[in-house]
Amino acid sequence: MAFAESGESVKAGLRAWAEACLPGRAIGGRLTDTLDVTDKTVATVSEALAPFGVRNPVLPYLRKRVGGWQDDDFEAKQRLTKTWDVTPYIQGAGEYRLDLVHERGWHGISGYSVALATAAEPVAQGTTPAALTVVAVDKHTSSIGYTSRDPVYVLKLPTYDPQAKYYIVADIQGVRSSDKPPERRGCQGNANLWRVRQPDEKIEMPPLLPMSDAEKARYGGPQFGKSGLRVGVIQGGYGSESLLKAAQGLSGVDAQPVWLISDKNLQNCQVLIVTQPRAGTAISEEAAQVLGRFVVRGGGLIATHDAVGYRQCPVALPQVARGVRHVRVEQWVMQGSHPVCAGFPAGQGGRQSYYDAIVLEPGAGATVVGVVGEESSPAIVCGEAGKGRAVLCGLGLAFTATDDADCAPTADEARLLGNMIRWCGRQ
Repeated sequence: MAFAESGESVKAGLRAWAEACLPGRAIGGRLTDTLDVTDKTVATVSEALAPFGVRNPVLPYLRKRVGGWQDDDFEAKQRLTKTWDVTPYIQGAGEYRLDLVHERGWHGISGYSVALATAAEPVAQGTTPAALTVVAVDKHTSSIGYTSRDPVYVLKLPTYDPQAKYYIVADIQGVRSSDKPPERRGCQGNANLWRVRQPDEKIEMPPLLPMSDAEKARYGGPQFGKSGLRVGVIQGGYGSESLLKAAQGLSGVDAQPVWLISDKNLQNCQVLIVTQPRAGTAISEEAAQVLGRFVVRGGGLIATHDAVGYRQCPVALPQVARGVRHVRVEQWVMQGSHPVCAGFPAGQGGRQSYYDAIVLEPGAGATVVGVVGEESSPAIVCGEAGKGRAVLCGLGLAFTATDDADCAPTADEARLLGNMIRWCGRQ
C-alpha cells in the first residue's frame, strides 16, 4: 500500500512542479515520459506480486495502454472506429480518462469522440456505438502528433455493473501511407486509460487472495503426469523457456518447469535441464552439490553454456567436464557414434542460436561428442557419475545472439536436445 501510494505522490508532485513552472501549459514529452514510467514501475511490481495474492489498491488509477492504431488500419478508409476491451481496467463508478498518443511515423491522427460502452457479451473489433450501450462519451476534436492538441478524453461513469463488458469506442481519422513517398509514411500510436482519483477519495487495502497454483508449483517442485519421461527444466536461464516448450513437444516426454534447485524439488525428475542463469550467481555452490547428488543417485543432467561450470557457475560434475574458456562460433560438429550424435551426419556442422560456446575440459572416462572451432575443441561431453548420466553442453541453445532473448531452437538444436534427453533418461 505504501509503495503504491508513493507512486501516486511522485506523480502529483511532478504535475504540481510543472504547473508552478509553466502554468496553463501542456506537460512536455520528457515529463510525460517520467510520469508514464512511474506508472509502469508500480504496475510491473504489482504484476510480480499478483501470483502471491497481493493486489495493488491503486491499479485502476495507473495510466495503462489499452489499444492503439497502426499504418494498415487506414489503408482501406481513413476515418474509422476502433474498439478496445477495457473490462479489466474499469473498477467502479467515477471519472476515467483516455489519452491518445502519437508514437512514430510521419503522420498523426485526428480524434472526434471517445465513448465508454457496455455489452453483455464480447464484441468484435470495429463495433460501432450503435451495437453497444454508451454509458459515457466525450465529443471533441483532437490533433494527435508530435505536438498534440486536446489529446485527453474525459469519461464519467455514473454507475458500475461488475457483470458487464466494458469497451472504449474511438472515432478517429488517420492517413493512408502506401501512396506517400517512403520518407513520409507511418501512422502509429497508443491509447492509454486511467481512473482519476478524487482529492477526498479514500482507498482501502484489498484482502490477500490465495496464492496461484502456478506460484505454488515454484516451491513444491514440478507436477508431472502419469506417463512419459519426467523432465524438469530449471527456469530463469538463457533459453530455459524455449527449451521447456521444445521438450514439451517431444513424444514420450513430460516436461515441467522447476524454479528452485533442492533435493526435494528434484526428487520426481528423471532428467533435469539447467541453462546458464540470467542472474549470474543463481546457481550457488550448494545448488551445484544438489545437482551432483541428483546425478549420482541415478538422475540425468543436461547443462548448457556457462552452467557447465564456467565463470560464475560452479562445477557440479568435475568427473564429467568443466568449462575452461569461450570461443566465438556459430556452428558445432558432432563426432563419433554415441547415441547423442544420432541423426547428425559425420563431419557436418550444426547451427546454434548464439554466437559463442564454452570449451570443456573432459573428465577421465568422459566422451567428447561435439567440437567447435578450427582446433576441434570439446564443447559437448557425455559421461556417467554414480548411477546417473550427464551431458555438459557448452553451446548457447535457444537464445539469440542479438539481445539474449529466448527463441525457438534451430533444427539442429532441437535434434540435439531430443538426443540428450533420451540418452540421459536411458530411452
